[in-house]
Amino acid sequence: MRFHRPRGSAGRAGAVDPPLPTGVTCHPLETFHRSLGQFAVTREETLWCGVGRFSLTTFPNNHRVAATKRDIQRLLVDCGRLAAVFCPRVGSGPMVTEYRLRTKHYGIGGLQEQFRKHVRKNGPRFVTRDVTWGEMAEACVALHADLAARRGGAARAYADRDRWARACGVAAATPALSAYGCLVDDVLAGYVVDWREGEVRHGVVINRHTRFDPLRGSNVLLYEFTRDRIGREDTAEINLGRSWYPPKPSLNSFKRHAGYEESQTVLAVVLHPRLETLLGSSWARLCLARIGAFAGRWSGLRSDLEVLEAARVTDIP
Repeated sequence: MRFHRPRGSAGRAGAVDPPLPTGVTCHPLETFHRSLGQFAVTREETLWCGVGRFSLTTFPNNHRVAATKRDIQRLLVDCGRLAAVFCPRVGSGPMVTEYRLRTKHYGIGGLQEQFRKHVRKNGPRFVTRDVTWGEMAEACVALHADLAARRGGAARAYADRDRWARACGVAAATPALSAYGCLVDDVLAGYVVDWREGEVRHGVVINRHTRFDPLRGSNVLLYEFTRDRIGREDTAEINLGRSWYPPKPSLNSFKRHAGYEESQTVLAVVLHPRLETLLGSSWARLCLARIGAFAGRWSGLRSDLEVLEAARVTDIP
């Protein structure tokens, strides 16, 4: 199934848009992602988003994809990407952890001990509440400058005030997309963007200003956001997605310590057909093995090799 959009709509200079689609409705969040300069395309009833220059993943990133391997490879060819990382509806591959919360009795007692101490100690210093998209357009300037300085790359799009203002305009027009903030003296210390799909709320973005790290503002933010959202009548579950691959232990523990329930799910990595053919040769496998032996000091290279290994063990229809 293919999908129409204007040329250049992927938001990244030089990005390759899929062939023009016919009469298909895009995912509700596709326009929001593209308004931030991110590659985004709807295919096979799934929103696919760019990760770096070469990969695709889904939103939410633990969405169960029913598409076949052939469908995914066709998507990669159309988009000019080398790898798709996703959770398949059927098949096998590496196991990853996903984080959800379903209890309506969520409270301070459900937090890990140290996390709970930080929330109790510093919580009174923060004001936590819903933030309108009009407020977000102005309140995030300092936070996004800090974000861009730390992360660079795609995070710089957030620091572009005009682009962020346009994204907030898109967000305001997107049903069920909302923002929750954590403030100190009317200064935004962090925020969560979430999207409600039926009775499930999906975390879209969570960002913080490092100025407030000594006060553990992120702990207060996630706790109060979770408490507020799960307490609403229209919400039965909050989904914070799956762990990164390769995993980031600090991010995993952050969600676990906030009381989110862990469960295991299968991850699949599908490669562009030309890359798959190239890496399938015995010569390529030997080269990768030798590179892996010396990749210890280069974390980025080591992560890429782990993704390629995940593709090798992925088995989907």
